[in-house]
Amino acid sequence: MTDRIIRRGDLKAITGFEWRHIHDMEKRGDFPRRFRPDPHSKIVGWSLLEIQDWIAQRKAARGG
Repeated sequence: MTDRIIRRGDLKAITGFEWRHIHDMEKRGDFPRRFRPDPHSKIVGWSLLEIQDWIAQRKAARGG
């Protein structure tokens, strides 16, 4: 599986969470952190593989 950078809209579509909830989980360290693909840009994104791993871990924690 290849990794790619996803943006906020993709993240909401994948997780179903509103932006505020994602932001709060990220601040607590309960969600993968965003990063700047280009240090000279204000654009941020998330690693699709990190998000998919996070989802898999949540599923495993519930026993299914």
